Amino acid sequence: MSYARARLWVGITAVGLNVLIAIGVLVFGSRLELEKLSVADSIIWVPLAAYVLWMIPFDFLGGWWLPNRYGRSEQGLGAFVRDWACGTLLQSLVFVACGTSVLWAARGAGLAGGVLMLLILFGILLVLRPFWLHFFSRASHRDATSDLETIQQIAAGWGVTCRLIAFRSAPTSGFTGGIVGLVHPQIIFPDQWRNILTLEELAALAARRSITLSTGSRKLGLIFAAAWTVSAFLAGNWIASTLPHGPQTMIEFIQVIAGATLWNFVGLLLLPTTSRFAARRLDGMTRARVPKLLLEAAQKKVDQVQDNEPDRPRGIELIFHPVPSVALRQQQQLTTEGSVPWHVPRQVLFLSWALCNPLARAVHCNAGQSLLWVYPPTD
Repeated sequence: MSYARARLWVGITAVGLNVLIAIGVLVFGSRLELEKLSVADSIIWVPLAAYVLWMIPFDFLGGWWLPNRYGRSEQGLGAFVRDWACGTLLQSLVFVACGTSVLWAARGAGLAGGVLMLLILFGILLVLRPFWLHFFSRASHRDATSDLETIQQIAAGWGVTCRLIAFRSAPTSGFTGGIVGLVHPQIIFPDQWRNILTLEELAALAARRSITLSTGSRKLGLIFAAAWTVSAFLAGNWIASTLPHGPQTMIEFIQVIAGATLWNFVGLLLLPTTSRFAARRLDGMTRARVPKLLLEAAQKKVDQVQDNEPDRPRGIELIFHPVPSVALRQQQQLTTEGSVPWHVPRQVLFLSWALCNPLARAVHCNAGQSLLWVYPPTD
């Protein structure tokens, strides 16, 4: 079995388990009387601790065993456990803070208060994201100043102005970097890519991410991801029968999370199609400026150190992969200019921390890898 297919099965099993548990919470949760206890608001730690425990096998398989077995990581078990513990603690604290904040807002101002609090939390998460990214990755141990200057000069020759770029070292090849920051966005690349890509190929990828920013595609993707997460909250309230007033007890909020989990599961099936379309449109916009063969060569090399799956069966591609395969990206050209909602499904994974989404770290792209919980792989 290939590395990509092994990770896919880990993700399918983890997501399936969480969905079944969410259904169980909705079916049997209404019979619980814990909301009558004086300590009811503290019971969020009970499902949270249970969540950490049932995710351990998937975290171990996806975060350490598979990457080491298939040569995608040389991280020792001790280092992995340290990263996993830090990531689990961070996510747990964020879940508790966000969950109690949304519940408090819903108690004070009903469903609208909960929605408003979610929007505030989205902003806070995006502001904190660069700090967490730097915590779980390391600055490049090699001086990158001259490389960055060369990359920007090459891109400028194609008529593309590159934003601020930085390289970060990560324990796994699954890290692709991305775009972080709200006010002053920064393009992040894995330091490992400096070993496998030429400066011209790095410039092609930097130009593509700069175009993602200049066209407003990154901003539109965040808006779509925020809208989907709000819709998950509304759907969760509808499923939990708390739609008129929002959750008023911790039990009700846990049921809302369960309902939202089912909605987000639907999103895992539907949203990858929008992401593949956006990725191919951005490819087309980039090829209008950057030499086509240069961009394709860079994408092939990146795929080789990640899943090494240049072509996929149509059904697997359709449902499970927001980032299109190398073969798909080289088919029909999509060159229309304009903003497209970029990276929506995996932006949802991060923004849904505000809604305590258990699927945020269960999918195959980031299972067990704390850095990828904060910034899942992107195109």
